[in-house]
Amino acid sequence: MLFAVIRAIRLYFLGNSMLKYLSSLIYNLRYGRVVQLSKEFAIRQWWSSEDLLRFGDQRARSLAIHSSKNVAYYRQPFNYLGIDPTQIAFPEDWNRLPVLEKDTLRTQYNGLIAETEHAKRARENNSGGSTGKPVAFLSDLTLYEIMAANMRLVFSWAGWRPGEMVFHLWGGGDKELPLTFWAHIKAVLSGYLVLPVYSYDENVFMQWWKALNTYHPTIIYAYPSVASDFSKWLKSKGFQPKSLKGVFCSAEVLLPGHRKVIEEAFKCKVYNQYGSRETPSVACECPEGNMHLFVDLNRVEFLDQPEDPGGPKRIIVTPLENYAQPLLRYDLGDMGSPKTGSCPCGRGYPLMEMSLGRQNDHIRTLNGRIIYPSFFIHLLDGQKWVKRFQFRQRNLESLDLVLETESIPDIQKHVDRLISEILPHLRDMMRSEIKLNVRIEPFIGRTATGKHRFVIDELEEQK
Repeated sequence: MLFAVIRAIRLYFLGNSMLKYLSSLIYNLRYGRVVQLSKEFAIRQWWSSEDLLRFGDQRARSLAIHSSKNVAYYRQPFNYLGIDPTQIAFPEDWNRLPVLEKDTLRTQYNGLIAETEHAKRARENNSGGSTGKPVAFLSDLTLYEIMAANMRLVFSWAGWRPGEMVFHLWGGGDKELPLTFWAHIKAVLSGYLVLPVYSYDENVFMQWWKALNTYHPTIIYAYPSVASDFSKWLKSKGFQPKSLKGVFCSAEVLLPGHRKVIEEAFKCKVYNQYGSRETPSVACECPEGNMHLFVDLNRVEFLDQPEDPGGPKRIIVTPLENYAQPLLRYDLGDMGSPKTGSCPCGRGYPLMEMSLGRQNDHIRTLNGRIIYPSFFIHLLDGQKWVKRFQFRQRNLESLDLVLETESIPDIQKHVDRLISEILPHLRDMMRSEIKLNVRIEPFIGRTATGKHRFVIDELEEQK
């Protein structure tokens, strides 16, 4: 009934073009700074690569000056290395600065916070944890505006226009379908809807399908594995979505199989987008299929691995606008390589290729549900005695939780308390009396590329 009411509002009362105009007008009034930034980005994308890199160097120099003056952690390296940030040379001087590891961000958290108003206005955030245990950090509020403006830019590459609906099938959503009446109205007027994907099944897919036919989004932003599963279901039902201009995938490796099934189901191009919560808006695929680096927003480096100098390189990123807690030369834990040449699309952003970036597993339940890995990550939030962890599924009746811990007394008491805290949440989400087997190991093995997998579906790997 509510879906029918909203459809009537859209098509008969407001009209589609009027709705888009109203949605765009409301957004412009609420987020004027984002709109202004998106206009600047739209112009800057056509600059030459040289001009974009020069602009990025200028922003990096400004951040270096700020960091050396106002961030305790960075005063020593600048002084010790004899680098004058006002005269810093790129890449020679910049490359002498230490790479910032995630463990260092954890242990030196306070020392990395700027002693300025930027930090007081910042928002505390947490990484997605796809390459290990989530890490806390501060995000300058400007980063959120930049991320939103960059989203508008890349969506426009697919033909999106302001006012058109965007669906986010994402872990951070807090809405479930069917929406309440006022939630429907908000979605219609904002042109924006986030739906949670921590778990899904055929009933959830049917709700998503109904929502597609109600709101007619032109863009879907989703985890590639989720979009792929939804696409397979759509094809199995013979359902054909309409009005879509592009599906943007992020936060996981976009596999060729994902791309194929999504494009077949949605009849539009899939765009690979790359970034992280710490370093948003790093790169995105253009209509020509090339990954462009946003060097005006992030300084991106590719460092050789000593054990494999000719292979994939470590991706090191500096977000150029986070003055609250500067992350100079931050190691994302992902792999990739720079790509030479220019793109036929004409945009000046340099090119890159992803190698083996973040790739997550799902956990499956006895009743056929699929639980997205992000759910498991946050079960151990606040457990400071746990260095790293890994959930492993060998059968549908139980889960193994492997812990790499700090050296502390009475470790079994901590383990017992942890089990009592998280087991009810596991059983509630998985809707079964699942068993949790916890064991401690001195070191949790990494993948061949040095990545930590926090969820492993051994059932899938055995197929």
